[in-house]
Amino acid sequence: MPILWRYLQKELFRVLSLCIAAFVSILLVSRAQDIARFASSGAPIKAILLFSLYQIPSILPLAIPIACLIATLLLFQRLSHTQELTALRACGLSMGTIAYPLLLTGLLLSLLNFSIVSELSPYCRILTKKLTYEVTASNPLFMLQKGTLVKIKDTFIDMRMLRMGKVAEDVMLIINNSSQERLNIVTAKQFTLEGDQLKGENVTLISTVDSKQEGYDHLIIENQTTMSTKLLTYLNLFKIPTGIPIMTTYL
Repeated sequence: MPILWRYLQKELFRVLSLCIAAFVSILLVSRAQDIARFASSGAPIKAILLFSLYQIPSILPLAIPIACLIATLLLFQRLSHTQELTALRACGLSMGTIAYPLLLTGLLLSLLNFSIVSELSPYCRILTKKLTYEVTASNPLFMLQKGTLVKIKDTFIDMRMLRMGKVAEDVMLIINNSSQERLNIVTAKQFTLEGDQLKGENVTLISTVDSKQEGYDHLIIENQTTMSTKLLTYLNLFKIPTGIPIMTTYL
């Protein structure tokens, strides 16, 4: 590799690395709300760091092109300011010869950026979702809070969370079962998470049953002073994936 190529690429990557680090830091701060929601679910420090790390591949496709443009402009500005560009032109080098190593570097960065977009970024999104489901499954009452990372379709939830997500009071849960054309309503004075059991107090279930018999009451109302159900049954109710091995060593 010619000395000129090594010199230009060295100066380019020095500025490029600083620009990429700055853009990643800024864009990562813009995702601080999602990271804070994940941290509020009671996730361990290692899981929070992994969650933050998985956000970087989706930021790089935006950061690399802009950083490359800024680094190239700053490089040529410095070469012009220090008269190095004039000296190179005086040696008989054309602008195409001077710009050729930078264009080649840009092509390689484009291929790297394409690989990140097509391979690394989707893979990290999958890991992020698995990590979110695994942490949520360890404390599922957080899943029922508004604004969580796990979205539940066709469901309205209202509650008051206490004791770091271990207790929920004044719960109202409305589930629209579109497959069976039913609307289920669950109210409870309190839900408590104890180990692998979800316990409730003063629970009311209102649902409907499809029947073709005339005079048959389609409305079902069930009141329970106390109730208890396994966590696995609760997760299957909302179709939350179970058995994900990513976080089993941390929880």
